[in-house]
Amino acid sequence: MEVGRPPFAWKHADWISPPFEDLIIYEMHVGDFTPEGNFQGVLRQLDYLRDLGINALELMPIFKFKGDLAWGYDPAYFFTVEKSYGTADEFRTLIDEAHARGIAIILDLVLAHTAHRHPFKLLYLYEDSPWYGSGCGEPNQFGFPTLDHSKGPTRDFVRDVQTHWLREYHVDGFRYDYCAGIGCRGEIGVSYLVRSTCEVLPRAYLIGEYSPENSDDVNQCGLDGAWHVSSG
Repeated sequence: MEVGRPPFAWKHADWISPPFEDLIIYEMHVGDFTPEGNFQGVLRQLDYLRDLGINALELMPIFKFKGDLAWGYDPAYFFTVEKSYGTADEFRTLIDEAHARGIAIILDLVLAHTAHRHPFKLLYLYEDSPWYGSGCGEPNQFGFPTLDHSKGPTRDFVRDVQTHWLREYHVDGFRYDYCAGIGCRGEIGVSYLVRSTCEVLPRAYLIGEYSPENSDDVNQCGLDGAWHVSSG
């Protein structure tokens, strides 16, 4: 947090994102996409990306992670960008310039679990945690501490995470990682993520990763679509 920092001067805050059904999405790992491995490197390639014909970038997790190179699926800090990628304002500039070229930004959000080193783990024993627990999805297949979306403090936390990136960075939507681990039980789990996002940005893109895909899960939770997984 930079106390006293002037607010970012958005140039394209009034941009209108394309309809979901018209999206042509390019998935990107910021650290691998350019030799620089950072937001500035991606910024310099926006014209190239636009000329490819895409109109959306889905960024693999850009939150701070351990070490200098990782995929980011073991999140420890949900409200800050990875320092090796650049500053918060460099990320905002990338988003603003992408919008100027008609390119939406979709963030990959990991809300099924946290890293073992997350601060929540230091505050309570796991079994006493207001955030962790058995959850309402399947048992975590990766051995990470499970965010229990049936608990109010967890719902408050994930709501604040989403709101932060929507309001402070003007992202256009989310790709929810490992939805089976989050679960969807009535109004909690993935369905709560969808509802709380739409309260902030009604036109947000909301995509869920289900492997294998299950259209019933997607429709039940109110998602726009599923992240396609194929092999062969």
